Amino acid sequence: MKFCIQRLCMICIVLCASFLCGDEKSFDGKEKIIIPHSEALNLIDELTIEVWVQIEDFPGTKTSFRTIVSKGPHAAQAYSLFINDKDDCLIAIFNKVMRCNSAKFDKKEMIAGWNHIACTYDKKQIIIYLNGKTAGTLKCSSENIINNTNPLSIGFDNDINKDRYFKGKMKKLRIWKKALTASEINEYKDKEKLLKKDADNIILEKF
Repeated sequence: MKFCIQRLCMICIVLCASFLCGDEKSFDGKEKIIIPHSEALNLIDELTIEVWVQIEDFPGTKTSFRTIVSKGPHAAQAYSLFINDKDDCLIAIFNKVMRCNSAKFDKKEMIAGWNHIACTYDKKQIIIYLNGKTAGTLKCSSENIINNTNPLSIGFDNDINKDRYFKGKMKKLRIWKKALTASEINEYKDKEKLLKKDADNIILEKF
């Protein structure tokens, strides 16, 4: 009886720890997740993408990109968050004439282990944050984000390119239909559960 109680307590501790720490998703550099298209994923004039990442393999001579999340192949892309072979972590936003606006930071600024990346767009500027601090900005003209009927890809680039897979771990991937402020990003990045008024602005939440 005592053994059963101890075992039950251990199970409860494990479950509680899992709930508090959140689930995480491992990517082996070959895996891909496809989210079918929905109109909710077609954002117009504002967005925020945020995610915790633990990167195990950065791009090199054989790999040009490590895609975190992307909406559509390059020929009709809406938005994409990725790491390239030039030591940059970038968020790219495409408008109706396929002009790409991007903000970036040097991936060498990342710390060992988990890093939180967030990026926002509000038709005035793109801001990319690393661990709650502004890491890169770009002023841009007032233009809408391109809309498409392509699926959302996580961990790979939904394109003909076969070398753009992510290798590492992700957790708390969220796409918002509004541009969060710096204080909101710092408030939400560690939260497992959000208030309903905040969660109503999220169009996708994974891991």
